[in-house]
Formats: sequence, structure tokens, C-alpha cells
Amino acid sequence: MWPVLTVSIGIFIAQAVYSAVTNSSLTKEQKRNWKYYSLIIVLHIIQPIARLTGRIKHGLTPWRVRGEIAGLRSFSFLRTQTLLHWNEAEWKGIDTWLELLEASLVQAKIRVKRGGDFDCWDIKAASGLFGLAKGILTVEEHGPNKQYVKFRYSTVMSKAGLTIISALLIVSILAAGEHQLPVASFLLLLSLAVAYKYFYDAVTVSNSITTGFASLSKNVESSKEEKGTVRLSVKESRVPERQPSEVE
Repeated sequence: MWPVLTVSIGIFIAQAVYSAVTNSSLTKEQKRNWKYYSLIIVLHIIQPIARLTGRIKHGLTPWRVRGEIAGLRSFSFLRTQTLLHWNEAEWKGIDTWLELLEASLVQAKIRVKRGGDFDCWDIKAASGLFGLAKGILTVEEHGPNKQYVKFRYSTVMSKAGLTIISALLIVSILAAGEHQLPVASFLLLLSLAVAYKYFYDAVTVSNSITTGFASLSKNVESSKEEKGTVRLSVKESRVPERQPSEVE
């Protein structure tokens, strides 16, 4: 592996030198001094390292986790869940409830997709590499301005994640059969790490949906208070009737 490492580092440095020589705006006097080129070469080398560090540190990576942090109360993701919400504040259509739920999930930085006319789901949410859930919403009418909102969702098992875990376990077993214990141990630990990531993403997306649906009641109450405030302000700002003057 040492020759491969040496060649890769050499290509990296050669690209930095080539970029510094061809793409730098230096005067003729500055071009004669190699300290300017040295500084530009160092900056070309630091820039991708700083970018990679920022991506890993601030979660700008493909394996980033968004949404509510996974908790023990969300470990029921293996079975289908039904969330309920009783509303007496104001009547809303199904599209409005879906918009509120979608806004709550987007606010939690979850990737959300709305279902089409021919899909068997209304909302699909995803988090991380393997976390995916689909749900359908319905509303029961119970008289004027009384609704029973129900959202049924289930976590979708990622086939790619199961394939990766299974492949690593099979290769680990084969390596153990060939008495290659270091290789078998490393592949076993890698499969366990992928399995942990697999279940963590599933629990995270399930917890995000539960929290987002629970926030519907808060959104309804806040919108009700805002409307009451607007009505009060309109009532207070009403122009008083003009009194007849003494001349009239």
C-alpha cells in the first residue's frame, strides 16, 4: 500500500503546484519570488482538507442524520404506528393537515416527499442513509369544527442496508473458516457498525414523525391565538362614528 499512498500524495501535490503556476495572478516581480508560489501551493493543499473537515464536523456528509434524535421511546418502529389528534379549534381539510405535518417535518430538517394521486402513501420521510418511513393520513368528522385526525405510518426496511450487512457477515464467516481471524474480526465489527447505523436511522425517522405529528396541536393553538389577536386589533382599530357638530 505504500507505493499507492506515495503516488496519491504526489498527484495531490502536483495538482496544487500546477494550479498555483497556471492560475495565479502575480506580477512579474512576484513571479520571480517563489515564496508567493509556495504560499499559493500551501493554500491549494489546505483548501480541500478544510472543506472535508467542515463537511464532517457540520454534518454535510451523505451519512448525516437529520430530525429528532433517536430515543428509547421510539424503538417500536418495527411495527406500524397510528398517531391520533383530536381537533376542536377550527375545521381543516386533509390537504391542510398534510401541509401542517409536512411543515413540521421540514422544520425538523427531515427529507419529505408528498405522495401523488396514484401513490398508496401521503407522506414519505427519510433521514440518514437507511431511515425511511411512509404514512397515510385521514380525518374523521364529528360534528361542526370537530375532527379526529389519524396518521398511520410504517418504517420501510432499506434493502441496500440489509444487503451490506448480510454481505459483510458472510465474508466475515468465510474469513473465520479460513482461520483469518484479524480479517474476520474487522469485518464483523464493520457489519455491527453498519447495523447500528441502520437501526439508528430507522429510529430517528420514526421519532421525527411522532414529534412532528405531536406539534400539530401546538400549531393549531398558535394559529388560533394569532387569529384572536388579529380580530382584537381590528375591533380596537375601528373608526368611531362621527358626531354631529354644533353647526349641523
